[in-house]
Amino acid sequence: MRSFILTICMLLSISAYAVDTDGLKYKLTPEQREWIQNLRAPNSKIPCCDDADGVAAEWRYGNTETGYEVLAPDSVTWYPVDKGSLITPNRIGYARAWWRYDYEEEVWVLRCFLVDDGN
Repeated sequence: MRSFILTICMLLSISAYAVDTDGLKYKLTPEQREWIQNLRAPNSKIPCCDDADGVAAEWRYGNTETGYEVLAPDSVTWYPVDKGSLITPNRIGYARAWWRYDYEEEVWVLRCFLVDDGN
């Protein structure tokens, strides 16, 4: 039983490390991590969640109300970023997007977008 518990703890720590790194080049300070955990979508006040819940975001300037478009997780569809999901200023130095999938409409919905455009 003890070895079973030890194995479970090891697996959890390995998976936590994998989630935390998420392919990012950046290490967050405790202050940055706390800031991200407290992010809310500007209009709806829905939590963006943690850094590990977001994905590295590919974005471009577009003809939208905010001037940004972000590539959905399907890596095919570009979505306009509305004011209700745009987070500024960026305190971590890289672009990040938090998505959810709407199964009824079969589309990705952008909850929060943190742009890295030097502002």
